[in-house]
Amino acid sequence: MPVTLDTLYASARGLPVMDQGQLVSLLLADLSTGLVETQDAELEAIADEREAEMDTDPTATLSHEGMMHFINSRRR
Repeated sequence: MPVTLDTLYASARGLPVMDQGQLVSLLLADLSTGLVETQDAELEAIADEREAEMDTDPTATLSHEGMMHFINSRRR
């Protein structure tokens, strides 16, 4: 039987909190291995650019609730 994301998530939620934390740590480590190496100065420049965009057009920003809705809609 193939495992779905919903089934996997439900199983992971049933783990003790310490095991959930370890699972998250392992997943983040796996995800980060494929990331391009970026220097702090580059990240600061990206953040500054994004902040300037938000200052220029505040309506283009997402609220926390809007972002959570977007994330949850992508899970389905």
